[in-house]
Amino acid sequence: MNNRNETYDVAVVGGGPGGYSAAIRAAQAGKKVILFEQEKLGGVCLNVGCIPTKYLLEKAALVDRIARDTQNNIFREAGLFSWKKIQSGKDTAVKKLVSGVEGIVAGHKIKIVKGHAKVNRAGTVEGPNGEEFLADSIILATGSRPVMPPIPGADNPNVLDSSGALMQGNIPRSLVIIGGGVIGLEFASIYGAMGSEVTVLEMLPALLPNEDSDLSLALRQAMEKRGIHIHIGVRVEEITPDGDGCTVRYGTNDKQKTITADKILAAVGRKPNLEGIDVSALGLKLDGKGYIAANKRQETSVPGIYAAGDVTGGWQLAHAAYAEADTAVANCTGGSVETSYETIPRCIYSLPQLASVGAAEQQLKEKNIGYKKGVVPYMSNGKAIVSEEPEGFVKILCAEKTGEVLGVHMMGSHATELLSPALVAMNMHATVETLAGMIFPHPTLSELFKEAAMACMDRALHSKPSR
Repeated sequence: MNNRNETYDVAVVGGGPGGYSAAIRAAQAGKKVILFEQEKLGGVCLNVGCIPTKYLLEKAALVDRIARDTQNNIFREAGLFSWKKIQSGKDTAVKKLVSGVEGIVAGHKIKIVKGHAKVNRAGTVEGPNGEEFLADSIILATGSRPVMPPIPGADNPNVLDSSGALMQGNIPRSLVIIGGGVIGLEFASIYGAMGSEVTVLEMLPALLPNEDSDLSLALRQAMEKRGIHIHIGVRVEEITPDGDGCTVRYGTNDKQKTITADKILAAVGRKPNLEGIDVSALGLKLDGKGYIAANKRQETSVPGIYAAGDVTGGWQLAHAAYAEADTAVANCTGGSVETSYETIPRCIYSLPQLASVGAAEQQLKEKNIGYKKGVVPYMSNGKAIVSEEPEGFVKILCAEKTGEVLGVHMMGSHATELLSPALVAMNMHATVETLAGMIFPHPTLSELFKEAAMACMDRALHSKPSR
């Protein structure tokens, strides 16, 4: 082994959102930083996750809108598009953003080591060529990867994971998606809009069970209206070859069905990337699902080792990774900070979009927390009407006695952007009275937020009472 014994203040393992942001934050704090990444900077999010899927979803939303306008005779003929050009545009956007991250990291004079890193004792990271790099603190941000389900036949080449679904050269005529979570529903929206016959098979009794039940039900209905077939409470039992495609056997214990499709997308979850991390030698504690256990300070069970992002198994969201990375850096550079998970936003870029922050209504009921709610439909909003996007609603939940906002749930056009005022409100512990007293620009979709706040007080101006 070549013992170079280069010493750094902070070593970051993994160059995804949690990793590269941790490296930048540590450098901004004046620390000497080294970053290890075996593939491309940006991780899953930038290369095969958030960014490329959102590019495809933007185009899917455009195709969906044009199709609706054609049906309404606004366009006489429309709808032809180039999937090849769309895929090329996706790749260009990814390359541009990866290049941007590389430039920013380099600009902060962060040493980048390309290749597989190993961590088997605190204070030391071994590089791909056997070099040892010493560090006062190590931040593990190695991310996660898709899980292929233990279903007989899942090794068929027509069974894709999320990365494979992004790289299809042709739009499949038919697609079965195993899993009705965020990834599955976003791909259902993409390929459904592009012309595939899409079927979603979900084992649980509802889509997105952790989200507000009104929201998950409304999304299911909206997607079914777009022609996507959704079956809940069913288990996939077997996948068998069928010509150029596959046949999927699914159902309940007493009732089995089959469906044949060109492609199958397995979107049943993810698992942590722990390769190179010697859990046993480190004495590193894992949680019940095999992820690295970290507290709200992002500290692991090993002093001097922190963890952030998907590898911790919490909210597997890029913005959660950014927040956890900020916390980890603050604490390994002398601060005392905790990550606030209560106000982490959840966004689903399906057609239509979903966005939430805070408690769901069923959660408040389970905890016997007194609350009031205000629900207003998009169709009550002038901007939604003139934009011909009347589908959806905004729902605010507030404390019964104080009026403090406890949760906000939205479905509809630009919901993921519209959520931002809710984030500000919840982080400032604002009340619906305060929100209702603000002046929002007209006509904008943001007025829905004020209207929902007024609805909590039975003072909605442009919509009927919600209860």
